[in-house]
Amino acid sequence: MRNFLTSSEVLRKYMRIATNREVKSKHEDRAKKIIARLEREGWTNVGGANHDKFTKAGNKPIIVPRHISVSPGVARSIAKAAGW
Repeated sequence: MRNFLTSSEVLRKYMRIATNREVKSKHEDRAKKIIARLEREGWTNVGGANHDKFTKAGNKPIIVPRHISVSPGVARSIAKAAGW
C-alpha cells in the first residue's frame, strides 16, 4: 500500500483546487461604475485635474482616478471610505 501521491496525482488535485477558486475582487474595478454609485448615494463631484474628488457632508472626500479601471487596492480603499 502506498502512502504518497505521484506527481501527476498531486498536479491533478492542485489543478482542481486552483480552477474552483474565485479570482475576481469583490469590489467594482470600473471607474465609471464606481462614480455612478457614488453619485447615486449622494456624493457630489467637485472636479479635479487628473482625478475626480467626491464630497458628502460628514464624510472625508473620496478621490477616484480617471482611468478605465482602478487597481483592487484603490477599489477597496474607495469602498471602505464610502461605507460599502
